[in-house]
Amino acid sequence: MDFLRLFLFHSVFPATCFLGVILGFVIVIVFAGSDWPKRVWRYTPYLGIFFGALVICLSVSVTFWYETPTKIGLLVTMVNGEIVEHPYGAFEWQDYMCVPRYYVYSYDYDKARTVESTVYPITTNPKVRHFKYEVMPEVFDPYLYLADPKNQNLDKWRANQRLLFIVQRCLFEFNEENSRELAKFYNPLDEEQIEEFNELIESWVNERLAPVGVQISGQGFSFIP
Repeated sequence: MDFLRLFLFHSVFPATCFLGVILGFVIVIVFAGSDWPKRVWRYTPYLGIFFGALVICLSVSVTFWYETPTKIGLLVTMVNGEIVEHPYGAFEWQDYMCVPRYYVYSYDYDKARTVESTVYPITTNPKVRHFKYEVMPEVFDPYLYLADPKNQNLDKWRANQRLLFIVQRCLFEFNEENSRELAKFYNPLDEEQIEEFNELIESWVNERLAPVGVQISGQGFSFIP
């Protein structure tokens, strides 16, 4: 997906191919002299092979040495303490850092995902329900997020896993401290209970994640049969 975006929107390969073809014809004309129209056609197969190989080499090099941002993430470098965003990507030697705006699954870096957590609430009711809920994490302040050295110098995959770790760690603490409070939620289809649960988890979690530039939004709850 990154390679396709680079090809279609950043125009690196089209521009390279166009300039390469122009340069190739200029070289042929210079060496062919006055009889260049006939010789251009004679050299056309060789030019095709040459520029085809050139495009392949550029494709491989860009794949390994060029990093592109995602629709829901930032690609930045630090210059004199200031965050400089690179909307069109950056090369490996630029010491770039990836800042995930949202959490994503695997290599699908263009679709935000929720983070799940489960807990058994503490209750006197003999019906012990396996409580499950989801939250949508977001990095709302890149400066606060990158202030932690552990969040710096990460590629897209490691930055994504780092955000997941930060949120899950806080959710475990939330489950431990609010297990009795969660016992009062019993109907995942009741709008009032959904709203009350979202307010509970957002106020508790966001207060603790705000110093690192992360916040979550509640996505309701359910029960695991």
